[in-house]
Parts: sequence; C-alpha cells; structure tokens
Amino acid sequence: MGIVNMSKIERFYALDSFRGICALSVAVHHMHIVGSVAEIEFFRNANFLVEFFFVLSGFVLAHTYAAKEGFDFKNFFISRTFRLLPLHWLMLAVIVFLECGKLFAYKKQCAIHG
Repeated sequence: MGIVNMSKIERFYALDSFRGICALSVAVHHMHIVGSVAEIEFFRNANFLVEFFFVLSGFVLAHTYAAKEGFDFKNFFISRTFRLLPLHWLMLAVIVFLECGKLFAYKKQCAIHG
C-alpha cells in the first residue's frame, strides 16, 4: 500500500459546513423545550436533514478514500468500525444506566405510594 499525501486530497469545506449544519439541526430537532429555538418551523421539520447528512457524508468519505492509492476495503471497514464502536458502546452504557435509573425511580415511587 502506498503512502498517501493528504495535502493532495481536496477538502470540501462547504460540504463540511453543510454536514455541521445538518447535524446541529437534527440535534435541535430532538430537543423538546417549550419556548426554545426547537419550536421554529425549520427545526421542527429537520428530520429530512438526516438523509442529506448521510448523502453528504457518503460523498465525502467516498471521495477521500478514492483519492488514496491502494484502497483496501478490509482496512477501510476495520478502521471505520473501530472508530465508531467505542462511541457506540459508551452510548449503550449511558442508555442502560439511565434506563436502570428510571426503573429504580419507578419502583421507589410504587413502594412509597403502594
């Protein structure tokens, strides 16, 4: 496999900006706070930006990896998996912790109120 000169790979700053806007808009879309910016019509209909984010990300990833000499799908799959898997496990642990907390609170409430 050849050494990749990352300075020769073209960076799409406008697409990076759009990806950031999409990600932030989807995050705001999931906030349910009365009287916040989440109630603005743009953010209430931001679910379509998920698809736009995925299309842009796919294009950027494909362009980046296509520019590399000697692209190997196996190495790509392994590197992407080990980049995303720790975050996946962390968030799974957070969700399990929160759900256990909800269960504990529910059982405590039932014990108090009969």
